Amino acid sequence: MERLHTHTVFTAHLASVLRTMALSGRGVAWLPATLIREDLASGRLVAAAPDDWRIALDIRLYRDRAAVGAAGEDFWTAVKQKDAAP
Repeated sequence: MERLHTHTVFTAHLASVLRTMALSGRGVAWLPATLIREDLASGRLVAAAPDDWRIALDIRLYRDRAAVGAAGEDFWTAVKQKDAAP
């Protein structure tokens, strides 16, 4: 297998920031399909590799049973409501 040589020039904690950088032509980004579905459909973004390079990913949230403050509890309530939605 041929090795892919890369050079990281920018990192961010938010996928939306990486999306903006990719849309402005500043490189390649690994982005969640849910964030870029419309960009792919319109051709604003294209896949940089074949489908077999895609990575399935599960996100799991864990928390302490103790109260975590108003903002934390609001977040957890929102997550549970989203998970319960059809």
